[in-house]
Amino acid sequence: MLRTRFAKPLYVLLAIAGVVLLIACVNLASLMLARASARRHEMGIRMALGASRSRLTRQVLTESVTLSIAGALGAFAFAWWSSRALSDFILSQIFIVPAELNLAPDWRILGFTAGAAILTVILFGWAPAWRATREDPNAAVQKNARTIARSSGALGKALIIAQVALSLV
Repeated sequence: MLRTRFAKPLYVLLAIAGVVLLIACVNLASLMLARASARRHEMGIRMALGASRSRLTRQVLTESVTLSIAGALGAFAFAWWSSRALSDFILSQIFIVPAELNLAPDWRILGFTAGAAILTVILFGWAPAWRATREDPNAAVQKNARTIARSSGALGKALIIAQVALSLV
């Protein structure tokens, strides 16, 4: 009975949460891309000093992985906490007598959260890492930081457009 009564509202809630997650990912990707743009001078100096492209890519991806793991752990903790509040809300709408409804996340939810975190790193961490290491070291060292920070590529503009479009939806 509970499944048929609350299936549609929970699917709507799932869709809204997915759109909000997508907006947050696009926002973080544009922030990471802007940060990589601002760090071109630093990356150019590191490359001029002998750092390899793979080392710089690993550094930028490590930052992305750290951010993604922190977000995944925070999301799982929030899901654990809010599951009880959601079950209390659902049961208060139906029963006057206290009942039990277990909505706590299990290993499948943890696996999905870990998979989403890995996918987020791959999709939104790779572009800034690739962009940061493709700059010519000589040109990056000769440019000043203000010129680098002001330059915005097509990917950055596309991410801003996608974020605004998703926010309107």
